[in-house]
Amino acid sequence: MPILEYFITDHKLQYRFTNCINNFTMPIKIIDIEDWISPTTSWQSYDLKNNFINQVDIDPNFYIKSYKSKE
Repeated sequence: MPILEYFITDHKLQYRFTNCINNFTMPIKIIDIEDWISPTTSWQSYDLKNNFINQVDIDPNFYIKSYKSKE
């Protein structure tokens, strides 16, 4: 099962997929920001603008887990 690894710093969400094959990608919906992201196995970022969140809540219709990293 893919794992969305992420951390939040300076109003940016940094994220990537782990526990999956190289170059895996799948768009997912983030409930807290009401938007979609398209994670891959490489780190990416999403500008949270004025959204103040501490964790990422993924739409439960996606079969993935999430993990908040301490980076």
